[in-house]
Amino acid sequence: MKYVPHAIFAFLVMSLLVGQRFGFVWAGGTGYILERNAGIVALIGEPRIDRMGETRAAELWHSVDRGETIVTQSTERLMLQLDFTHTIALDENTTITIVENTREAIRIHLTKGRIYADTHVTDGSETNDQVATQLSIWTDRTESSIESGAMTVVNYDFLEKVSVLPINTIVTITTKSEPTFTTIHPITIDDVYGEILEPNATFNVNAPDVVDFYEWARGLSIE
Repeated sequence: MKYVPHAIFAFLVMSLLVGQRFGFVWAGGTGYILERNAGIVALIGEPRIDRMGETRAAELWHSVDRGETIVTQSTERLMLQLDFTHTIALDENTTITIVENTREAIRIHLTKGRIYADTHVTDGSETNDQVATQLSIWTDRTESSIESGAMTVVNYDFLEKVSVLPINTIVTITTKSEPTFTTIHPITIDDVYGEILEPNATFNVNAPDVVDFYEWARGLSIE
C-alpha cells in the first residue's frame, strides 16, 4: 500500500502532460484544435524537410507536419497544399515553417525567400468548408494575413526587409511599430523596426528573374 500514493501521483502527472499536449482546458489549454493536413503536391529538385535537427528529402504526395521546416536551394521549388484549397508555392532559396494549420488559422513562418500564397477563395464565398480561414505569413517582426485571394511575400533576410503584394485581396499587416492596417497595394516594410519603407512599392511579377516562378506557381494552383 505504501506505493499507492506514488502510483497515483505518477498517473496524475502523466494525465496532466497528455492534457497539455492536446490543449485540454482542464490542463491549462484552450481546448483541443484538430490540425489539418498539409502535403507536397509539386516539387522541382530535391528540397529538404527539417524536424528538430533531423532532415529528410521532400517527397511528392507526402505530408508535412506542424513544426516542420521546408528548405529549397538554388533551382529548387515546392508547392504545399494545406487541406482542401490553400496552397503555398516556394521559390528557390526559400525557407518556411508550418506554425499552425487548423480550421481557425493557417500560420507560416517565412525565414527567407519568396512565396506565393493562394487561398483559392473568392471574397465572401464558401469553398470546401474553408470559410474565412485566415492565412498568415510572418517573418521576424511582420505578419501579413488574408482570408481570400492571394498574395506574394518576399523576405529579403539579408536586407532585413519584407515586401508584400496583394493579389485580388486585402492584406492585413501587423508590424512591430505600426498599428495593424490593411492594404491592397504592394508595400515594403523594415523587418527590424517595423517601419514602412515603401507604401506603394514597385513589384513586377513579370520581371525576368521571377516570372518563371509565378507562372509555375499559378499554373499549378488549384482552380
